[in-house]
Formats: sequence, structure tokens, C-alpha cells
Amino acid sequence: MTETKEEKNQKSGKGKKIAMRILIVFVAAIMSIVVTFFTIFFFLLYSPWTREFRDRYVLMTYMTSNPWLCTWFLPQTTIDEIFEQNGSNQPDEMVDTSIVKPIVTPKPTPTPDLQQTPAATLSSTQTPTIRPTPTPSKYTPVAPPVSDVPFKASDKYGEKVIYHDGSVCIVEFSGTTSWGDYTARMIQVQDPSRVTLGVTNTLGTRGQHLAGMCETNNALCGINAGGFVDEGGQGHGGTPLGTVVKDGVYNVYTQESDHTLIGFNRDNILVMGKFTEEDVAKNEIRDAMSWRYPVYLVLNGEKVEYQGYAYGYDPRSAIGQCADGTVLLLVVDGSTRRGFDGADFGMMADMMYAFGAVNAANLDGGTSSTMALNGRVINRVCNPQVAYNGRWLATAWLVKNQ
Repeated sequence: MTETKEEKNQKSGKGKKIAMRILIVFVAAIMSIVVTFFTIFFFLLYSPWTREFRDRYVLMTYMTSNPWLCTWFLPQTTIDEIFEQNGSNQPDEMVDTSIVKPIVTPKPTPTPDLQQTPAATLSSTQTPTIRPTPTPSKYTPVAPPVSDVPFKASDKYGEKVIYHDGSVCIVEFSGTTSWGDYTARMIQVQDPSRVTLGVTNTLGTRGQHLAGMCETNNALCGINAGGFVDEGGQGHGGTPLGTVVKDGVYNVYTQESDHTLIGFNRDNILVMGKFTEEDVAKNEIRDAMSWRYPVYLVLNGEKVEYQGYAYGYDPRSAIGQCADGTVLLLVVDGSTRRGFDGADFGMMADMMYAFGAVNAANLDGGTSSTMALNGRVINRVCNPQVAYNGRWLATAWLVKNQ
């Protein structure tokens, strides 16, 4: 039996009504989820019973490339108050370079060729003295076992050695905070002259991945260093924030009055402070990058004290130096299972101090926190979109191959 036009129209109308009802239910469900989310979110931000969440949320988001995540919802006065209660009073003094005395390993003096005295230096009456060719040694030096490799051990973290070559050692340790887990890795470099600042080879256009920067600079390993122009967290690392000193050359890329220079002088001693171009030349600073407040973790042998939540938990990076010149390069990961994992500044200061740092400074953190060894990233970058190579970086602290 053939359907009439009227019956077809009725069925079509019923189908449209069903589709419309499904659409209305779907939109209502989405709206319900959105309303529920914002209701809970605003409750957590404004309720007097959830101040801990509010404070940690502000501390985690305000110092990123997306500060609007908290400035849209809270007045600046409240944000300033939170940072005042959960930060530190940064020291005013400069690094005392006299407390660091790098151990210098003398380089072997080249021995002259003793096989034959050059004839040109002999008189006509002299006979050349022929010396026997030395027999090559059959002994081939091998890397010492892990247990015999000297490295800076702590008394609290239970670290394990994951790499060593006799002069560079990498240790790993992990722990749990009140909000989650972290894993930390620290590069220890006995010879501070091997630590150099890598700078992207396409300045102003794009940064480099850390592994690529290591390859460009013939480096064994390294970590990220300073920040870069990063609008909305989408920056390509081409323009460093603040000042960069490379091989003694001073360059300002963005005007950042609150930034502090962190780097090494010609004596391979870590320096930190407010340096002008004239100061850089006067203090013979060879390599340095700038980073914003807060910077200091350990200064002149004293650990900087942080109160409250110490700027909150995040993946973080730091650089430090021991009294014997050993350089410490630290990267702390979060587990990425929850948004607050990682370390706060108080924890970073504790770690550096426990491994013997007499001076230590905070570096760029978050998604930028990256460590590479032998051409690959060995830590867990917190953003899965860049987990394999890490972010594009403007600068990095690298350990040159010998």
C-alpha cells in the first residue's frame, strides 16, 4: 500500500520532533555540566572553607603564560595577598664568589717526540741519538663501577645513579607531597668549565628542542634555562625574555626590570644578581640568562626560607653550585595525573641545599622543564603534546662533551 503525501509529512514531522527533543536533551545536558562545573569552581574559589584550593590554584596559574586563568575570577589585591603569604623575602645581597673554589684538574703536558733528535739541531760532528719506540700499553682504562663514582649524595632522598662517566653523574629520586607525586633528576658536573649556555640558532624566529641544542653545541646533556616570549602558552621560543650573555656578549631581547641574571664568570663560578652591561664586563661574566622573581633558592651557603605553599606545586628546574665548583642541574617532574603535582620553591631549595649547593637559582618551569642526555629527553614533560621532544626553548644550560 502506497503512503499518501499526508502520511509522509506526518512521519517526517514526527522524525523532526524526535531529533529536536534529542538535541534539546543534549544541549540541556551540556549546559547542566557547564553550570555544575562553574558552580563547583566558584564555590572552591570563594568559599571560606576551600582557601587552600584557591591559594594553590592562583599560585599554579598566575606565573604561567596564561595568568588570565586566575585574573578573570579574582581581584589583583587578592592575588597579591596570596603571593605575600606564600612566597619569600628574596635576599638583596649578591653572590660571594670567594666561597666557591673550583677543583681544577690539571691537563696533561704534551710530551715531545723522543724517538729521534732532529738532525737540524745537530752539528756535523754529532751522531743522532736513536731512542726506542715506547711499547704501547696493553691496559685499556674502563669506566669505574657506579659505587666508586664520586658524586654529591644527600642524606634524605635515597637517590640512585642512572648515569655516570667519571666526571658527570645523574641521580634520580622521587617522593610524595600533600597534593601528589614528583620525580627529580639531577645532573652533577665536577668541572664547571664544561657548563655553557646554549642559545637557539634561529633567534627571533624559533627556539630549539633541548636535544637539538645539545647536538648543535656538542653537549652531552643539559636542561632548559630562561623564559621566552610565550603569548597564551603558544610561543615558539625564538625570543628570550630579558637579557642573555653569551661568551661575554651582552644582549637585551625584552625589557624586564624585575629579572635577575644567572650565569658563570670567567672563573666558572655561578653568579646571581642585578647586573648592568657594565657590571657584566666588570665581573667578567661569560654566560648568563635572566629570570624573574623569585630567583634565589640558596645564597652564600644559606637556604632561602619560603613560607606557606611557596608559590605552589609545578614541574620546576634549577641550577646550583657547590663549594668545590660542582654544578648541579635539577629538573623536577609532576606525575601529570593531577594538576598540582611537582615541587614548590621550598622543596627546590631543600633539594639543592641537601646536595651541597652554596648558591642555587630557580629557572623556567612548567612545560619548559626538560632534561636531555645523549640526544633524547629523559624526564617526563608535563604536557603530553610535547612529551617526546619538550618545548621549543630559547636558552638551555648544557654540559659540553670532553
